[in-house]
Amino acid sequence: MSTTLRIKYLNALTWLGRKSLISTSALGYPNRISLGDNFSENPFYKPSINMGEILATAAWVVDKQKPVIFDIGAHCGFIASQLAQLLRKNSSSIYSFEPVAPTFSDSIQTIDVLKLQGFIHPVPVALSNGDGFVKLNYSKNMDCYSHHHTIAIDHVRIYDPQRFSSCLVLSNR
Repeated sequence: MSTTLRIKYLNALTWLGRKSLISTSALGYPNRISLGDNFSENPFYKPSINMGEILATAAWVVDKQKPVIFDIGAHCGFIASQLAQLLRKNSSSIYSFEPVAPTFSDSIQTIDVLKLQGFIHPVPVALSNGDGFVKLNYSKNMDCYSHHHTIAIDHVRIYDPQRFSSCLVLSNR
């Protein structure tokens, strides 16, 4: 199926009210697509996207038992879900960090639908160079372009809780 036809197919499903779709990735594993989210739809349009990153990570830990992997900026969980399925025999633990609330919710749905609860551990925080709170800047249509900056919490009025997240520094843990 051509990329144009794939785009039209997903647009038609969205128009009909579908919220998500299960497809098969280039690795042959199930993948949950959150319809209307460009980053989530990308592996359906371009099956080889992210394969280098996924395969390089898998090669790095394939000979280890119970490897621990951090997926920072996990988005909807595509990379974590593919790694979890690829490394299922190794009993991998993947900690997926995603601070954007709607996107974090999508990643939870991906984990649940693909039955990967024992392998992927979602964490709804941002990672930064300082503990505290961060203001999130993102677009509902282009979640992959989110970014954050650290703020002093005593100077903030939180009007939109989805725009703020707690923040951790992993080196202090």
